[in-house]
Parts: sequence; structure tokens; C-alpha cells
Amino acid sequence: MVTPENLHCNAHEEVLKTRSQTLEKAWQVYRERFANGVLELLTPFFQHFLETDGGVNGAGLKRKTSLPVSPPRAKQSVLLIGGESGSGISFNLVPDRAFFTIDRRFNPEENLDQVKKELMEVINKEKSRGIEIEVETLQQGESSLASTQDKVGLALKQSIREVTGKVPRFELCPGLCEIRFFNNREIPAYAYGPGRLEVSHGPQEYVKISDVLNCAMIYALTAVRLLT
Repeated sequence: MVTPENLHCNAHEEVLKTRSQTLEKAWQVYRERFANGVLELLTPFFQHFLETDGGVNGAGLKRKTSLPVSPPRAKQSVLLIGGESGSGISFNLVPDRAFFTIDRRFNPEENLDQVKKELMEVINKEKSRGIEIEVETLQQGESSLASTQDKVGLALKQSIREVTGKVPRFELCPGLCEIRFFNNREIPAYAYGPGRLEVSHGPQEYVKISDVLNCAMIYALTAVRLLT
């Protein structure tokens, strides 16, 4: 979602989501003093990602996009560790496995293969310590970019201004958008709709009815401009 009054997206970030799982042998709780619990192995692995920003050299999150985006701190890439995490099946059993997710959002100037390489360097370093680690890719997608001067984008911009009375701007969307399926096939596409990013995907998410109605009018005016 984007704020309808002043923003529409002509570009978006790439995403790589993985689940890393550390494996070890399960033990009864009384044998805990004799065994290396999987959480003991996972903790330095987890800490390594936090200390290195998702790469051995820690350079990943220091990179910034040159494209306009709000807020300004969103220019940096994103690394979310442990959006999902867990271990064990019982309170009295030393767990035999533990997992956490890695959500890496990176800017169009970065390369998907390079980001995957950086993440795997950290994982392989932990494997070299003798830790058994499985990695599952949950989602990955490439970025895309549409020209701010294409007739579709200009028609949308003019329609937004006519309905809302405000001058909109093109910005990078700090997330993954389906517009990539069109842009990467040289069909200009833009993300625009009602709602506010700061409450999206959360328990307090809401959309004003007036914004929904304005958005419907903007879509209609844009279609008319393109077809007449």
C-alpha cells in the first residue's frame, strides 16, 4: 500500500527470504550436561548475522539506493532476523533442531546473486565449525523500475493531482511488488492504492473509505486519459 495523497511507486526492492535450521541429537533433560544443545550452537550463528549485517564483511546494509524513498532511512537495505524462530517439542527434552528466518530486502542497485553469496558465506562459515545447517529459500524476487516519463505514469500522476489536489511523486517502494512481472517484460507498471505503509500488515491496519473512493476515481481517470 502507498499513501494516496502524494506517492506512487515506479520501482521496488528485491527480496530474499530463507529459513535456516540447525540440527543436533535430541536428549532427555537429565543428559543436558553431557550434550551440546542445539540452541548453544544456534546462538553464535544468530549473533554472527547481527554483527555482520548479513555478510561476512558487513557491507550489505551499508549500501544505499540513489532512488527517492520515504523515510530517508529506508534508503538502506533491510535485514530482518528471526521473524519466525523456534526449537524443540517439549519442555523436558533438549531440542534436536532450531530455526530462524532471514528476510533480506535489498535495493535495485544490488544484485540477487551477490546477496545470496553473502548470506551463504556466513552460513558456510558456521558449517565449517561442524554445525549441521539446512537452508530453505521461502521467497525470492528481483527488483524492477519503470520510467517516470512513460505515458502511463504521467497519466496516473495527473489523475492523482486532479482528484486529491496534491502533487504526487514517484518513489521506490521499500518492499516487493507485483509490478515486477510487467516492468521486467518492458511493460511499464506502477504501484498505487489506498492505505498507509506505517500500519500495513499489522493489527491496527486500516484504510479510509474516502481514500478507497478517491483511488477508484483516479483509476478511472487514468484509463480515460490513456484510451482517449
